[in-house]
Amino acid sequence: MKTKIKVMLVEDHPGYREVITRALKREEQIELISQFGTAEIALRSLQDMSTRKVPDLILLDLNLPGLSGLEALPFFKQSIPDIKIIILTQSDKEADILDAISLGAKGYLLKSSTANHIRESIKTVMDGG
Repeated sequence: MKTKIKVMLVEDHPGYREVITRALKREEQIELISQFGTAEIALRSLQDMSTRKVPDLILLDLNLPGLSGLEALPFFKQSIPDIKIIILTQSDKEADILDAISLGAKGYLLKSSTANHIRESIKTVMDGG
């Protein structure tokens, strides 16, 4: 049996976190292992990986309170060098897209993406796309 893709969600809006949670539960190949409202709390959780599952992929919002997604991205990559990160945001600004990719994001999705598109993008990124 193939191992499930372990996903961490970093999103400050509780309602949208619930939408993503429901969407990911419908996919047998994906397991949402943690979710956080701020990047700082998510980063702290990675420091104690002995008691938590280590994510394979992070869905990361850009507009977070405190440390923004763009500011946090290098810290996530430093904590887990092989981590895959997909930005999931409302911003379609070209500068944000270019900054995210240059900082190591493997994908960039708008929050208007369908649940199916988000699930397929997670699988695509994990397969090297």
